[in-house]
Amino acid sequence: MKAITSSDRHDWPTPREFFDAVERMFIDRFGGPFELDAAASAENHKAPLYYTEETNGLAQAWRGRVWLNPPYGAQIGDWVRHAYQESQRHGATVAVLVPARVDTKWFHSWATKAAEIRFIRGRIQFEGAAASAPFPSVLLIFYKHEGPRRVHFWEPYRQELALFEDARTETFAEGLNSTIG
Repeated sequence: MKAITSSDRHDWPTPREFFDAVERMFIDRFGGPFELDAAASAENHKAPLYYTEETNGLAQAWRGRVWLNPPYGAQIGDWVRHAYQESQRHGATVAVLVPARVDTKWFHSWATKAAEIRFIRGRIQFEGAAASAPFPSVLLIFYKHEGPRRVHFWEPYRQELALFEDARTETFAEGLNSTIG
């Protein structure tokens, strides 16, 4: 019996409208559009340069502004780890669209190292899918930074709903403690 979150496919293309919203944010925040799609095909790539299954983005160096919607299979943690490492090693700015699997080892080990964590409001309907994904999604943004990570609830088609708005923000637990006494 298959779980409701399983799929025979792990390569669902990013919907164009969602990608365009993220790219607009990248142009405003990071000075330009995506230069590399680190896990794509000739049919679904979202940037001029791209790595395919054959050219294996996990074995490549990433530089510049990078888009990543990795295969959602057993290697997803390897992709998120590589995104973090490339941001530190080569100064890449990497946007990673993944399921918000906060109960997994890979999420705690690697996703929490993102400079920005943007929980997506609603469920994404990937290209070619008959319905929205059966899981919530998160956009991780990796880049070299100092200070606390920024956590958002993000509605990419409308406005940003910020939970933490600036680098001086307390941790979530400190904020709760300060409001209750």
